[in-house]
Amino acid sequence: MTSPWLEGLNPEQKQAAKHNNGPLLILAGAGSGKTTVLVHRTGRLIQEGIASADEILVLTFTNKSARELKMRVEKKLGADAKKIWAGTFHGFGLYILKRFYKEAGLPKNFGIIDQGDAISIVKELLKTTKNANKDNFDPATILEIIGQLRQGKLPTLQDPEYVDICQALTPKYIERLRTLGVIDFDGLLLTPIELFNSYPDILDHYQQQFRHFMIDEFQDTNDSQMQLITLLVSKTHNITVVGDDDQSIYGWRGAEIEHILNFPQKFPHCKSVYLTRNYRSKEAILNLGNFVIQQNSKRHQKKLSAAGYTEPGTKPEIFVFDTDLDEIQGVLKQINHFRAQGYHFHDICLLYRSNSQGGLLEAHLRKEQIPYNITGGQGFFDRKEIKDVLAYLTCAFRPNEIAFRRILNTPSRSIGTKSITAMEEIATQENISFFQASKQFDLLALQNKTQHAVELLHENLQYVKKQMLHGSKTAGNTLLQWLEQIQYKQYVFSSFKDQHTAMKRWDLIQTFTSVLDAFIKTGGRSEQTILDFYQAMALGDVEKETGKNNSEVQLMTFHKAKGLEYPIVLLIGVEEDLLPHRSLGSNIAEERRLFYVGITRAKEHLLLTRAKKRTKRGRLMSVAPSRFLTEIPNDLVTIYPNGFRPISEDKRKAMIQKLYQRLESSSK
Repeated sequence: MTSPWLEGLNPEQKQAAKHNNGPLLILAGAGSGKTTVLVHRTGRLIQEGIASADEILVLTFTNKSARELKMRVEKKLGADAKKIWAGTFHGFGLYILKRFYKEAGLPKNFGIIDQGDAISIVKELLKTTKNANKDNFDPATILEIIGQLRQGKLPTLQDPEYVDICQALTPKYIERLRTLGVIDFDGLLLTPIELFNSYPDILDHYQQQFRHFMIDEFQDTNDSQMQLITLLVSKTHNITVVGDDDQSIYGWRGAEIEHILNFPQKFPHCKSVYLTRNYRSKEAILNLGNFVIQQNSKRHQKKLSAAGYTEPGTKPEIFVFDTDLDEIQGVLKQINHFRAQGYHFHDICLLYRSNSQGGLLEAHLRKEQIPYNITGGQGFFDRKEIKDVLAYLTCAFRPNEIAFRRILNTPSRSIGTKSITAMEEIATQENISFFQASKQFDLLALQNKTQHAVELLHENLQYVKKQMLHGSKTAGNTLLQWLEQIQYKQYVFSSFKDQHTAMKRWDLIQTFTSVLDAFIKTGGRSEQTILDFYQAMALGDVEKETGKNNSEVQLMTFHKAKGLEYPIVLLIGVEEDLLPHRSLGSNIAEERRLFYVGITRAKEHLLLTRAKKRTKRGRLMSVAPSRFLTEIPNDLVTIYPNGFRPISEDKRKAMIQKLYQRLESSSK
């Protein structure tokens, strides 16, 4: 009799679900139903008595994935499924340490600190060092290197000064955690490993408790996670790992693709099952994805086939534009194109490699009043620097109290609480706005230094307004240079010890001013156009707060898109320095895998866009197409070198017919 847990599975999925004991490698391609296989295999092991529910340990990378697996097993199996231990690696580490806290040298009620708390500890420790350059180190970078050193790895940042100070701080950092009676995220993995190595009886306890181990997204495991797994399974070797080496995209945060590539060598009697039937994408999209990923040599050889659609679908389309602004306009046209075909906003996903690209998209979506949602990361208009610049723009053209309060001491003008209170009192007494009250110097009786600072601020606001409307330079360039003149750029750079981070924040402002110039180009250089720009930029925030839009275009980076799918996907900025990204240019294989992940998010339509020129640091510069594009054979894609689809013959005839009809009706 066939197990109910094998019903509805394809032959390869059945093969994986029927496996009983010993190591199993499930190579699950994009959209191949890997979660279904894990659920059915888990349920079958329990129902057929091969393992009891409490003998099964499932490790995932998100609590959401763990909950979904347990719920799906429980739906068919009943309450017994609740005994399955399913959770994240860090959650399992915590589970161990709660029981064996004494052996780990922790207090019973030890705390767990997040990255922010850990960075604060690093800052404290930096103050105690005698290094003359200690103020130039970025605490977040130091914390990252300390984590690598604790794992016994060579630091990825080969800066001798950073390496030296991190080697000195690592033991102090560990001791500080012990003194505080807390553990950090790295410690949730490293401490259980130390426990298992120091106390074999503790390791034996968990090896007796758990007899079957299942690991999801195995391609994303780092060395600590692999060490923990290896220790746990060393007795039974009942380990099932599910993953796809072609979707290994987290090398920059410690994931080691070698773990999945070398799994058959590490476990010589391993059984390998390939899940290559894709239930997500149309054949034309998979043809492109297969070709792209086959250019990587270091991989498990496999090829996805379309199982979810009978027709191949339209070929992926490549749109080439002159500039990045033309590219954005082209993207907006494509959104409207698919909307006209009956798709909803939420069917459309815009993917980009770098968060810096998102700002330009956001601004133009707001301008066109197209609702959107950003998945992961901070929105462009949520950045402090953008809020500051919008406030300055507001105060120059249509001042209000909230905006003026924001800029009054940004950057610092040494305008104290006493002076601000005086402005508030004058505003109440004279029944005028806070902004107007700040100019009533005869009533305010401010100290000379404070009065000069406030007067200068008002003069600067009048000056930038005049120059933006009538100056020889564009309004955006005028605003950018003016922000430098009033020391705002210096303020941004002094806010970050890491100058690279500061430059990225200043780049956001340059993006903002570029969008402003593009807006003025279409609306004309006038006070009303700039006010319209401000209102368009502010409208998106209001609509998000009121929950006005239920259907929104999805915006996210390639990394955030992993595991998701949409009917229509646009990959934006497929150019050298963006994809592959200049910061990870040496790891071309991983960047190609990232490109592949983007391609395989699309279900029905895939569009790729690039510009010939892109604005960088305020200048329009020539850019080359991504090497990943130049590799693609022409027969796999349709290329539009001028950025638009030619009108079909049927559509052209229909347009001519309509024109004739209008002419006839107007002549009557």
